[in-house]
This record gives sequence, structure tokens and C-alpha cells, in this order.
Amino acid sequence: MSKKRYLAAFGAAGLVFAGVFGAAAALDVNNAGVAQSGESDQLSCDENGVRVVGYNLDTNGYRTARSFGVTVDGIANACDGKTLVVRTLDDGGNQLGFGFAEITDNRQSVRYSDAPRNGVPVEDIERVQLTIG
Repeated sequence: MSKKRYLAAFGAAGLVFAGVFGAAAALDVNNAGVAQSGESDQLSCDENGVRVVGYNLDTNGYRTARSFGVTVDGIANACDGKTLVVRTLDDGGNQLGFGFAEITDNRQSVRYSDAPRNGVPVEDIERVQLTIG
């Protein structure tokens, strides 16, 4: 194999690896599934992943249930002091709500900081993206 072909093959393999790694860094949690992504030193705080267990709902005075944040459970003690970032997305991938909080317990609630004053209609939430960093 010529040197140019050799370099092209390694370049293509590098692009594939970068694409796979980038996709893994933005895993979604659907239907309270467990997700974990990142480099090995980032994974060390929670090897088993976490679960979305609630949408901090308010139905009082609204025609449809509204979410004002997300509650995440199953956070390892090793993650205490790190930041939990939450994004709720619609079926088109548009951000509906965003918030973050310092992890202080195995169950952490995160209130949206950018959602409309009347919250996010729960029926519009398709996916939840979580990041611990």
C-alpha cells in the first residue's frame, strides 16, 4: 500500500471514530432509560448511569400538564458537587427547557432557567438530554 493510501485510510478511520465519539457524547434519555457518555475520567463518578423519574409537573389552571423542570435519580455519591445539566427537546430536536444544578444527592431536581413562565407542555417533550460535568 502506498504512503498516500495508508494516510488516507487512517484519516478516514479517524473521521469515523470522531463521529461515533461525538454521537455518544449527546445521548438522549428516552422513557427513563439509563444513559452515560464521556471520557473514562468523566464516567468514573457514575458507572451505572442515571434515570429521569419526573417532570416537575403543574396541572393547576392549565389545559395540559406543564413541566417546570426534571428530576433525575440514581446519581452516584461520587458525582456530588458536579453540575447536572438538563435539556428537554421536542420531536424536531428543538430545545424546550434548559436548566442546571449542583448535584447534592442521589436524586436531583433541576428547574428550567429558560422555559416560558408557564412552563413547557409535557406533551411536547420528546427527549431529555442529561450531562454531568
